[in-house]
Amino acid sequence: MSEARNYGIDAAKGDYITFIDSDDSLELGTYSRLFELIDKHPEYDVLEYSVNVRYNSRNNRKLKFNNHEYNDMKAYWLNERAYKHAYACNKIYRRSLFNDIKYKTGIIFEDVEILPRLLKKCKVVATTEIGTYNYIYNGDGLTANAHVKQLESMLETHVAIMKETCDNRYFKYIINIQLDVYRMGGNILVEDGLPYRGTLKLTLYHLLGIKRLCLIHKLFRIITHSR
Repeated sequence: MSEARNYGIDAAKGDYITFIDSDDSLELGTYSRLFELIDKHPEYDVLEYSVNVRYNSRNNRKLKFNNHEYNDMKAYWLNERAYKHAYACNKIYRRSLFNDIKYKTGIIFEDVEILPRLLKKCKVVATTEIGTYNYIYNGDGLTANAHVKQLESMLETHVAIMKETCDNRYFKYIINIQLDVYRMGGNILVEDGLPYRGTLKLTLYHLLGIKRLCLIHKLFRIITHSR
């Protein structure tokens, strides 16, 4: 996927770039309406819009956004929880952001890895209620069937980001990835003693330490799935 995105970036001639996966679609009029907004706000470096995730004909989940502008990229990452929707597909990017940045090859969570690097070059990121990207969930796809080393690579990315930008909610999100990585046979990358609190899981993290918490989580999953 990264090689394909990089090839498209190098071939692109316009002022903006966006990505559409081959089995997905857009709500009618999405791009025309989004570019009307960009024409009014040429200062936008990234514009993010809603995603409708279709699992099957009767089971959908929509990620909706309000109209909001961010000049502080840390606020966008944490307050908007951009780490949970770092998808490449539901954003329009200023082309120049990619002048010296490319997608990392050999990984499947390439969109999570690149977004923080792009944000470092941004002055304004906006979210909008305009338009919808229709994402078709594929149970046989790469992301749905990621193996432990691929998840561990994503965890490594988040741990690196966390050293610059973090809060209680983001740390809880990272802990959940760590628990899954360890359960699948991967390494522990999260350190003990970090100052984030606020939930039962984070309380256990402080009381037991990350290794014991991972062991208990793994044992619990084994027991519940053996019944």
